[in-house]
Amino acid sequence: MKAPRPFRPAAVVLTAAVVAIAAFSASATGAGGPAPANPPTITGTAKSGETLTVTPGTWATPPTSVAYRWQRCSDAGSACADISGATGTTYVATSADIGNTDRVVATATDAGGTSDSPSAVTAVVVSGAAPVNNNPPSISGVQTEGQTLVSLPGGWDGAAPITYTYAWSRCDLNGGFCTVIAGSTGNTYTAAAADIDKTIRVTVTAKNAQGSASMTSVATMPIARLVPATTVTLPSGAKSIDVGDVSLPQLLVIDKASFSPNPLNSRAAFTARVHVSDTRGYSVRNAIVYVEPLPFGRTNQPGEVKTGSDGIAKLTIQPTGKFPLQNGATLVMFIRARKAGDKLISGVSARRLVNLRVVPSA
Repeated sequence: MKAPRPFRPAAVVLTAAVVAIAAFSASATGAGGPAPANPPTITGTAKSGETLTVTPGTWATPPTSVAYRWQRCSDAGSACADISGATGTTYVATSADIGNTDRVVATATDAGGTSDSPSAVTAVVVSGAAPVNNNPPSISGVQTEGQTLVSLPGGWDGAAPITYTYAWSRCDLNGGFCTVIAGSTGNTYTAAAADIDKTIRVTVTAKNAQGSASMTSVATMPIARLVPATTVTLPSGAKSIDVGDVSLPQLLVIDKASFSPNPLNSRAAFTARVHVSDTRGYSVRNAIVYVEPLPFGRTNQPGEVKTGSDGIAKLTIQPTGKFPLQNGATLVMFIRARKAGDKLISGVSARRLVNLRVVPSA
């Protein structure tokens, strides 16, 4: 008679099946995550300010993802602790790393979990070099009023990253006696009217975690005056422009008024010659000139006259019977120069009072 088969409760059978399935699954996916085959390595120089880069390791089975975290360790490579925020494939060593070593830990993940694979530690991190200039900064651009000058920082050795700041200076014709131009802290500068016949230099300051250093460029050529589009050269060599090229902040200037005859010795008509320039020194043609003798009624009132190519307006003035022909008398004249379209005493207009002596003929 056969011995009776032992009775196994259904719960025991089910448990054994679950264990077997789990064991199969674990062997297929790698229990606890992928098994490391070769650890990651670190390239780069162990200096503060230098960039360290991870070269990925390998795994016995391909992971679904790999993450990194950088750690700071003792000089002996022990007592490692995560560096806050350092989770990329690169890490820039800081002054906090000096005297310590660094390493990176790669964490691989698959369906079975995660596993860590730490790199070897770096050499002991030493202080990186402060910036040292190996090629002075330079200035490019058209060296003319209103044009933009651009500074190149030059060449620098030292631990990365290096940042640059700029300071522009206005100097004399020989590049000396320089004065820093307020507010000029970018790598570009627009030459202003104050720079005309001056030279420009730029000082570049390079800075990293280890320190800073400055270097100044050579001086530019003297900044040239911006030549208006209507400029012509007169036979005398002077320059003349149309009044349309005079705009604020430039102004018209009545720089000369002459009379013939001078002094006045009769009530015969006399000639006034008025020269108009602008604040840049150009003679101005087509400026509208008005002359008004004072007090009223002592002469006729000539109409407005435009200046010629040489900047001169000629007006004929006729004294009346009220004009005093006596020693010590003077004829006061109000002179105005303006630009067409401007209001009479605004815009770029100029005004001036002149006196003309009276010396009667014997």
